[in-house]
Amino acid sequence: MHFHNDIGCATANALIAAQTGIDRIDVSVASLGERAGNPATEEVVAAIAQEGGSPGVETERLIPITESVLDALDESVSVRKPILGGEVTTHESGIHTDAMLAEPATFEPSDPATFGGEHRLVFGAATGRGAARELLERADEAVTEARVERLLEQLSTEGLVELDVALSLAEQL
Repeated sequence: MHFHNDIGCATANALIAAQTGIDRIDVSVASLGERAGNPATEEVVAAIAQEGGSPGVETERLIPITESVLDALDESVSVRKPILGGEVTTHESGIHTDAMLAEPATFEPSDPATFGGEHRLVFGAATGRGAARELLERADEAVTEARVERLLEQLSTEGLVELDVALSLAEQL
């Protein structure tokens, strides 16, 4: 089968075709191709793997190889592109960071490491009280309302910081 992404359904159509027994579906890295592109290799592979199927590739190499192809072609993708976009697995808002600290599957359908990626938690002005409490707990600091407030103030002042820096700030309270 050969689909184009004219109305944003190429990957969905490819997956339905595979479910109905079609054993060859044309795909392309990051949907590159003429007109609106073709089903995205990385999306098709991730969806098949997510459902417990065998996509026939080394899934943990999917993102690194795709990024290498994009670099070689001097192509880029939107930061919100499924599987590949940097913002897809970056979490900053209060409810997201709190949930991701407790259970990453809350906001990510699969562990990005499965495909050679990683999720990223960043903390700053949008960090919520629940995430601040979790940071204090992980830093083995007593969780008090005063410490939560101080940590939130520090995170707001620092701007966006990675988890290790946020934990360091929590340890310094």
